[in-house]
Amino acid sequence: MLNGGNSLYGNNNAQQPPRKSLAMIMKPAVRIVLNLLVSLAAVLQASEDSWSQVSTGAKHTCARVASNHCHGAGGACSSRGAIECFGDDKFGQSSPPPGSFAKVSCGRDTTCALRKDGAVACWGNPESGVVTGQPHAYGFDAITVGGAHACGLKKGRLTCWGDNEYGQASPPDADMAFLDVSAGTHHTCGVQRNGYVVCWGHDGEKESSGYPPTQRFVQVSAGNGHSCGLTNQHQLVCWGRNVEGQTSSPSGKGLFFSSVSCGHRHSCAVRDASRSADAVVCWGSNYAGESRARFRGLFVSVAAGAQHSCGLTAAGDVRCWGDNRYGQSLGTVRTGIRGVLG
Repeated sequence: MLNGGNSLYGNNNAQQPPRKSLAMIMKPAVRIVLNLLVSLAAVLQASEDSWSQVSTGAKHTCARVASNHCHGAGGACSSRGAIECFGDDKFGQSSPPPGSFAKVSCGRDTTCALRKDGAVACWGNPESGVVTGQPHAYGFDAITVGGAHACGLKKGRLTCWGDNEYGQASPPDADMAFLDVSAGTHHTCGVQRNGYVVCWGHDGEKESSGYPPTQRFVQVSAGNGHSCGLTNQHQLVCWGRNVEGQTSSPSGKGLFFSSVSCGHRHSCAVRDASRSADAVVCWGSNYAGESRARFRGLFVSVAAGAQHSCGLTAAGDVRCWGDNRYGQSLGTVRTGIRGVLG
């Protein structure tokens, strides 16, 4: 029968499921493709994150953003010059204030940065005096944070504040002019304009008095009971505690370096790419892999922390290795930092 009745396919007058249109069939597929594209965009965005500086503390790391970027679709965005930190945040040392900055330096449990006008901004453990004693002044060119003290450099003149139990916050001569300064755990070292190094503060391991008095330097780094300097011949000279081999710097024909950094019980340096193979080398304690730099490629700087280290590549990538118990080496998906543990 053409009208009514039963047919081969059952009762035509009964309620049937609605037919799916082509658009309805395509919706799930389109949604899957869109999700894949969003995920791919997030990965590509993370790889495009670039940084202009990295600094390591005892259990945290901070990096300065080189260009505007967002962390994946719908993620937080950061502007050029912003500071992003990861790792231990017990005292707020990994919670930077908003704004644009020119420099950043991580200490034991505090962090300081210089704004574009040279004003100092410090955050973290208030009991150290680094935060409460920070100078309310402008025009600083460089800043360095140690165990519980900090120093700022303004037109060659030093201003230090914070813990001064061993005299680490009291430069030997107010009239001295410096090119570089570095705050360690309990001592401080600086390169004078004439290239000679001077150190002050704790000296139980000769970390403040063991430097060669006639050697000219271009950079110096103060660690925990030891110090290292980069000579004007791009060679390394270290002094102080050497129980873990942290002052036994690599040397030999063809070895030239462009920067050096002292950590808690280890040290790292960047080989001079204009003269030798481009790589980061570390020596000393390797308890958590802090001296096992597995990344290759062209690095422009390195920062040694307590039991972790981080380097900045020429491409603006941050690479970290060593201890990651607090996330100080791997960061998060949000930061896009890559690391290798142990």
